[in-house]
Amino acid sequence: MSRKVALLIGVSEYGEGIPSLTAPPNDVEAMKRVLENPEMGGFEVETLLNPDPTPMRKKIKKLFTSCGKGDLVLLFFSGHGITDDENKLYLATRITAKDDFDATAVPASFVQKQSKNSYTRRQVIILDCCYSGAFAEGWQAKSIGVDLKKELGAEGRVVLTSSTATQTSFQHEDEELSLYTQYLLEGIETGAADKDEDGKIHAHELHEYAKVKVQEVKPKQKPGIIIDREGFNILLSQAPVDDPELKFRKLVEKSVGSKGEISLYRRETLKIKQQEFNLTNEKADEIINSVLEPFRRHFFNLEQYKENYRKQVNQKYPLNNTLVQDLKDWGQQVLGLEDEDLEQIEQDINLEKKGETQHQQEAQRQKPKEYQQGKKAEKLKWDKEKRLRQQQQENTPSQPQTRKAGIFSLSKVRLTVFSGTTFLVFAVIFSAFLLNSKPSSVPQDTIPTPPSDNKSLPVQSSQNPTIATPSKPTLVSAVTGVDYGRLRTLLETVKWKEADQETTRTMLQAVGREQEGWLRTEDINKFSCEDLRIIDQLWRESSREKFGFSVQKDIYQNLEGTKSMNVRGFNFGATVGWSTASEYNDLIFALNAPKGQLPSVGGWSGLGKEWQENGYTSRGAYGYIFSLIQRTVTCKA
Repeated sequence: MSRKVALLIGVSEYGEGIPSLTAPPNDVEAMKRVLENPEMGGFEVETLLNPDPTPMRKKIKKLFTSCGKGDLVLLFFSGHGITDDENKLYLATRITAKDDFDATAVPASFVQKQSKNSYTRRQVIILDCCYSGAFAEGWQAKSIGVDLKKELGAEGRVVLTSSTATQTSFQHEDEELSLYTQYLLEGIETGAADKDEDGKIHAHELHEYAKVKVQEVKPKQKPGIIIDREGFNILLSQAPVDDPELKFRKLVEKSVGSKGEISLYRRETLKIKQQEFNLTNEKADEIINSVLEPFRRHFFNLEQYKENYRKQVNQKYPLNNTLVQDLKDWGQQVLGLEDEDLEQIEQDINLEKKGETQHQQEAQRQKPKEYQQGKKAEKLKWDKEKRLRQQQQENTPSQPQTRKAGIFSLSKVRLTVFSGTTFLVFAVIFSAFLLNSKPSSVPQDTIPTPPSDNKSLPVQSSQNPTIATPSKPTLVSAVTGVDYGRLRTLLETVKWKEADQETTRTMLQAVGREQEGWLRTEDINKFSCEDLRIIDQLWRESSREKFGFSVQKDIYQNLEGTKSMNVRGFNFGATVGWSTASEYNDLIFALNAPKGQLPSVGGWSGLGKEWQENGYTSRGAYGYIFSLIQRTVTCKA
C-alpha cells in the first residue's frame, strides 16, 4: 500500500547578520495539523524546527530514500533562502550567518540529488522563503537569474514557491503565518482550492488558489510553480463535496468586485442563499470576512505607504532621489505593492504638496503688500476723522455764546411787541420757536441714533421700504457653546459634502481639538450628549432618516454574528459603502448613497487617527465607529 510522507522544516533563528522570523514554527504546526488530518491530507508527518545543517541534511536524505515507488513525498520549508554570487540557492539553518552561509546552509543542489536518488516518482517540494534581499545592501542584485527549474525541477516533481527568484516573501511582524502558507492552508481546510469541484485538491489547484490570494494582498509578489506532466496531477488533499459552507464561500468569491467590494444587491442575494444553506449569521460573516481579508490587507498596505510617503514629504520637500528609491524598495519588497500603485500615490501627494507650497509662497509675497495697504488705509481713515473734527469745531459756536445769542434774540423780539400790533403774531410764533429749541455744540446730524432693542426688526429706508422677514433663532449648544446654525443651513440646502465637513469641524470645536484635527477615544467617550443629539437630529431630519449617528448605530448593532471589533467594523464599512471608496471624494454625497454613509467623520476626516496609528484596521474608522456607537447608545440618541 502506498504511503504519503511529509517532512516539515521551519527555521526562525539564525546566526549573525540574518534577521529572525516569527512565522516558520507556526507555519510548520499549522501545516502538520492539516496534512495529518485523515479527511484532508492523510500524511505521515515529521517536523524539524531550527536544525543545524547536518541533522537537516540527514532528515532530507531519509525522506527521499525511505519511500517506495508508489509513495508520495512532500518536503516543506519555511525560512530564509539565500543565493551566492553564482545564483545558487541555499536554505538557511539555525547557525547560518551572513558571512559563511555557503558553509552552514543546505544547498538546493543537495535536495535535488536526494530527489533524483529516490525511488518514488511523486514528489512535492514547497518553499515558503525569500531568495534574496534579506541582508545588507547589494545582496539583492546577486539573486537575479536563479534558475529554480534547473536547481530543483525534475520528472514527476512539482515545486511550489512563494515568490520569484528576485523577491522576498517575509511575513508581517504582526502576522501569525507566512502569507503563502496561510493561503495554502486555507485552500485545503475550506476546500476552496477545489476549483473543478471533484472533491480532490491537486498540487496545481492549490498553488493557483494561494497565488491569487497572495496577489490580492501583495500584487508585486508572484508565487511560482515548476511542474511537469506527471507532477501536474499529484493529489494532495481531499475536499468536501456538497458542503453548504463551501458553496456559500464560492458564491461570495464570485460576488466580490475587483476592489473587494460587494454591492448592496449582491449582499441581499447572499442573505437569501445563507438562509437556503441554513447558515448562521456568525458563520456567514466569518466566510465573507475571510474572502474580503486579502483586499483589506492590500488596502492597509496602500495606506501604510501613503502615510509614510506623506510624512517624509511634510518633513522635506522635494524628496531626494535616494529617499524616494528607499521608499519605493520598501513599498515593493515589504508591502508587495506594484509600481503603478506607488507612482500614483507619489504623484498625488507631490501635487498636493506642490500646491500647498505655492500657496504659502504666494501668501508670503502678498503679506508685505497687504501690510502696506493696511497702513495706508488706516492713515487715510485717521486723516478723514481729524478733518471732520476740525470742521465741526470751526462751524459750531461755544455753549455760552449760544445761550447769550438766544437771550438777546428773544429780548429783541419782546421789544417789538411794544412797537406795534402789526408784528404781534410773528413775535409770538418766533419766540415759541426759540424757547423750544435745544442748542448744542454738536451738529444734529452727528448725534448717533441709539440701537433698537428689538434686534429682529430690520431698519427700513423711507426711500426703499421693505417688509421685515423674521429669521430662525440661532442653534447653539447650551453645554459647549458651539453654533450649529451653519450645519443646519448646509443640510437644508442639500449640500451634503459641505455639511459632512462642517460636522467634523463642529465636533472638533466642541472638545477643543481644532488644532490637532482628530478626536481621541477619551474625547468621544466624554462628548456632550446635547451636541451629539443636535448633530444627529439635524442629519436625520434633513435626510429623511437616512443619515445620522443613530442611523449608523442601528446598522452597526444589526451586524450580528461576530464579537470582533475589526471584523464587525469592516462589515459596517462595507454596508455603508466606505469599503468601496478608495478616497473621500469617492463617497456619494446624495440621498441615493447607502444608508448610514454620512456623516463620515470617522472614516475620512481624521477622527480615526488614534485607531489607525495603533494598526487596528486599514482605515482607522472601525475603532472610531465602535467608540462613537457606544457613546450614541449612552446618550440615547
